[in-house]
Amino acid sequence: NGLPQGQALADFNEALLKAIDVTVVALTGPSVLGSLYQHLKEFHDISRDDLPNHLDKLLNVLSGIFGSKGLRTISRAIAVELYFRLKISIQKNNYTLQEYVENAKKELGLSPASH
Repeated sequence: NGLPQGQALADFNEALLKAIDVTVVALTGPSVLGSLYQHLKEFHDISRDDLPNHLDKLLNVLSGIFGSKGLRTISRAIAVELYFRLKISIQKNNYTLQEYVENAKKELGLSPASH
């Protein structure tokens, strides 16, 4: 894609954050998104911009609110939105959000290839 690796990763992370925002608002409403970010900052010291590096914490909080079935639904919806934004096709249904994110990074050449 011609972008330096750091810029490409920053663009990827921004697409991920937008996918999280859009999905959480679509499924639960804007007040839940605000509360979610406030909770992550207050109890986990994670800002919105730090989320791509702390997806596990986000998923733990979402799981606590919506349960494991709700978490699967939200994770899949975030992944669909992310892949749409990145213009790549999504295949698997049973990935965790982290697996979807890693897979997307590999597709875009943002992850070191596994040897």
